[in-house]
Amino acid sequence: MLTFDDYVGPMEKPGVLFHLAEQIVHPDPADPPSRVSMALLARERPRFIRGFGPESGLFSDDLESTLRWVGELDESYVAVQGPPGSGKTYSGSHIIYALIKSGKRVGITAMSHAAIDNLFDATYEVFAENGELGLLRALRRGKKPKIGALEGVRYAASGNDAESTAFNLVAGTTWLWARPQLRPFPVDVLVVDEAGQLALADAVASANGAKNLILLGDPLQLSQVAQAEHPDGSGASVLEHILGEQATLPEDQGVFISETRRMHPTSADSSPIRSMKVASPATSRVPNRARSSALAFAGSRLFIRIARRNRPRKRTL
Repeated sequence: MLTFDDYVGPMEKPGVLFHLAEQIVHPDPADPPSRVSMALLARERPRFIRGFGPESGLFSDDLESTLRWVGELDESYVAVQGPPGSGKTYSGSHIIYALIKSGKRVGITAMSHAAIDNLFDATYEVFAENGELGLLRALRRGKKPKIGALEGVRYAASGNDAESTAFNLVAGTTWLWARPQLRPFPVDVLVVDEAGQLALADAVASANGAKNLILLGDPLQLSQVAQAEHPDGSGASVLEHILGEQATLPEDQGVFISETRRMHPTSADSSPIRSMKVASPATSRVPNRARSSALAFAGSRLFIRIARRNRPRKRTL
């Protein structure tokens, strides 16, 4: 398939970034720069409301621990890094569920509509499983799909509907979050999925509509797509920016989910992530039939199983 004229302009993003630069260069007490944007650019350690935060200031990959501090960020951000199959979508959907249950307004964004819908749908399912869809006031920026539309969700063709506090879950691309009109109505937490693919500039522009950020992803899994020269680190994804020269997040700087249920142990051994654990087939969430079939192939090499078909016998009429 050939696609012509598929360029999508940045629209509001340059203006938001220019405004931030002016706020820094020409300080105005009446219009201070976004604290979460400044924290992100400076790679500051996550900042919490006094008396809150992870125990001893060290993050763990225990979801229950995360749920205790995630709603107490102080105009800051936390990155959650995990290899393939480590359950980032599961963690993200339960984080959003807990935040909304506590009275917070939450946003979802990502590099693609598919990634946004994946986390949005997973969050919807958590509410449905708990019989609490009545608590969800969800807005999805985009046309209502002909198939698979979620009951009770407001689908909006324009971003105008997000310019209020009527919804406690708002999902849309970074173009939505960069709208200056959203600045008076920021969500309490914006969850960025596949942050290993999202440019730092896009993340900073999206912070325009949020008080705090949660960044899910892994640049070692899916890195940012770039087609030009970007000097001085300007082409880094937001997660690459936070990691710097490190392969994984230090325990005082963010969450590293150390267990994967998708990669084979020998694949993990060759990964740059040395602290990664691989769940055994007995503890993974793989159905028994699939698990026994997978065990027939030992190792992480490419296997070919030849299925021979018996030739039909000739019949004489």
